Amino acid sequence: MATKRQVTLRFRDEYMKASKKDKGRILDEMCSVLKIGRSTARRRLTEAGTQPRELPAARKTRPKRYSEQSRELLVRVWLMMDLP
Repeated sequence: MATKRQVTLRFRDEYMKASKKDKGRILDEMCSVLKIGRSTARRRLTEAGTQPRELPAARKTRPKRYSEQSRELLVRVWLMMDLP
């Protein structure tokens, strides 16, 4: 048996050109062959052969509020005052 990707690519061109009624038939056939749900089959057929999505850019980190020197001074003050 062919891999799922090969089966999907085989059905893709036919699915893209088909009418709505024929698309339902193609989905039924693909679901029975691959043992997957209709929504999964539809998604695979529409995404087959397209470029994979790009990963989103990394989020910017929040700027530090206190410098390292200020932080050390704050820790000393907190310890003198018996605060966390």
